Amino acid sequence: MPVFELGKKARYTAKEAAEVLLSQCLQESTCERHPLRVRENAAFLVNVDSYSHWEDTKDDMNGAYTKLLRCCTWTVECHKDAKELEIKVVVKAALALTKSGQYHLLINSKGNKACPSLVRSIFLLKDSNYKIANGVALL
Repeated sequence: MPVFELGKKARYTAKEAAEVLLSQCLQESTCERHPLRVRENAAFLVNVDSYSHWEDTKDDMNGAYTKLLRCCTWTVECHKDAKELEIKVVVKAALALTKSGQYHLLINSKGNKACPSLVRSIFLLKDSNYKIANGVALL
């Protein structure tokens, strides 16, 4: 199973996650299925196009995640200039997407009931047509 990043100490910020989902995921290999029983600090890019619903990635065989850390939808705006991708958080809420380059960033981050140090965070971007950008989630 291809690992995107191993051993990152801090959680991804909204801007970092959006950058990965919009640009880096095109250069990295993605998992066709979500990883199971992962008990170390690792990040994966998961192809969610093959799933009937992206929330199927929550089933990771690590028990119940009952501690709510952050589950929300933010509106972000992305602009690409010559070399860099600039990402700006418009508002920490789901607004209507009126411009090109705007997305809803879904953040689903919860802690494990049996092992409090085990956290699962899922990030994905949806465009104005409710399609997941690049068909990839960051887990």
